Parts: sequence; structure tokens; C-alpha cells
Amino acid sequence: MQIDNIHRVHIQWEEEESTILSILLTASGQVNRMGDGTGDPASAGVFMGTTEEPLFEEWISLLDEELMEMAGRYEFPDPMGTKCKLTIALEGNDESTGFEFVYGIDSLGPPEEIMELVHAAVDLTESWWDSKRFKRKRS
Repeated sequence: MQIDNIHRVHIQWEEEESTILSILLTASGQVNRMGDGTGDPASAGVFMGTTEEPLFEEWISLLDEELMEMAGRYEFPDPMGTKCKLTIALEGNDESTGFEFVYGIDSLGPPEEIMELVHAAVDLTESWWDSKRFKRKRS
């Protein structure tokens, strides 16, 4: 899949089959986010909306063709600790691809390049997410 064809990305991180982070970004400005990746119940609310900020474009600019060649599913042998699953789904008009990593929290996990993409998505959506959470708390 060509990076230019991607119009939607969904990142989901699970620990023991509970979602600790879910971020959806689309080229049309849709943003959905739940959690912060820590598993803290206080961060579990789901917020959906749109933005004029180029969050999707900024995130997509971090992808490169070399990383895209690694797309696939990876299950690490002999996982130690809590079972985790990290998925990055990339969708285009007529095709989709992505990355899925199944591992133990105390053993080898996703490569650094993948974790940088996850952290970038969190950082890019942080102020948007905070504005939704704090607005809800005031209501």
C-alpha cells in the first residue's frame, strides 16, 4: 500500500484484552480517542469529533516506505507477563494493511519505530483529548 493512499489510521493497544489506548485519525479530520496507554481507569472515556488541525497529516508524515514493508502480524515467542496486543490499522480506498504485535509486557515488544508512531499519535491528539475531557468534567 502506498502511503499517499492511506486515509484512515486506527491504533489500538490492549493489555489482558482491555483496551488501554485507542486512537482513530482520518484525512477528513475525524478524531476518536480513548485512554492514554497507561490503563488508568480515569482516562477510559471515549471522545469523538473532528478537527481542523492537520493531526492525520502530521502522523502520516512519520511513516516511510521502509517501515511499510514490515507490515504484518508478529507474535513473540515465550511471552512473559501480562499479554499485550498493539494494532496499527491503515486503510485506503480499496486496500488496507497494518501492524499487529502480540507480546508479554515483561518480554520483547514492538520495535522502537512502531512505538514512536504510537507515542506520536498520543502527543498529536493530547491537547484535543484534554479539551474534550476537561469540557466534560465542567458539565
